[in-house]
Amino acid sequence: MAHTLAPFIALGGGPYHLHVQGTSAPAGYTLTSNDVWAGLFAASLGLGVRIAQGVSLAAEGRAIVITPRPEVTIGGLSVASAGSPSLLGSASLIASF
Repeated sequence: MAHTLAPFIALGGGPYHLHVQGTSAPAGYTLTSNDVWAGLFAASLGLGVRIAQGVSLAAEGRAIVITPRPEVTIGGLSVASAGSPSLLGSASLIASF
């Protein structure tokens, strides 16, 4: 049986939700919580190889971007953010029935 190579691309997107809740505040600060919604977009490139009937291996690289970029602020200073481009690599074993 010949090993069949199958390159692939994938595009996706959807809503991203970030919830932040303060749990402790020093004097002069007020506890608060907030919710932010943003758009999440992803693009992947990969290569699959069939190793047996109904069994394949795949390797994939994915880039994820969230926009607008959510930020967490304390006292007016930005202390954290989510969604600056994220890169992910993965390997998968795929079985079809």
